[in-house]
Amino acid sequence: MRYPATMVWRKGDEVAVTSGEPMAAFDRFEGDSLADPDWPLLAEILDCDGNSLTIGIAAQGAYFEFVSKEIRQNQHYTDLVCVGDDAAEGTIDFLLCDHHSELDCRNLISVQAMKDAVRQYLETGDLSERIRWERV
Repeated sequence: MRYPATMVWRKGDEVAVTSGEPMAAFDRFEGDSLADPDWPLLAEILDCDGNSLTIGIAAQGAYFEFVSKEIRQNQHYTDLVCVGDDAAEGTIDFLLCDHHSELDCRNLISVQAMKDAVRQYLETGDLSERIRWERV
């Protein structure tokens, strides 16, 4: 289990993600992210061990990236990103705490698949086998 976790998508707005109500934070984030269709949001989730999940929700789909805690220790680390449609072209602009990121459309999956994968990770510590991952 990777609870408790913290989730941030705006400066100074840290939200607790707990095992009792894990989806409450995601629902709030989804509403905020879709509020401005020109600038969907990314959020960073830090689990209780310091591993990082970056998620994003846009009208076109969702983004999910896992980075192991070793990155913060300047050691060899794992960085995996989801892959949706390899043939998808173009990019989508996202914001995380007012910082711009341009992400490839090929790395978008369904919002429900992302939510299910994040929940599985936080509950078990395992990345979903239903999602195709690639190393970054």
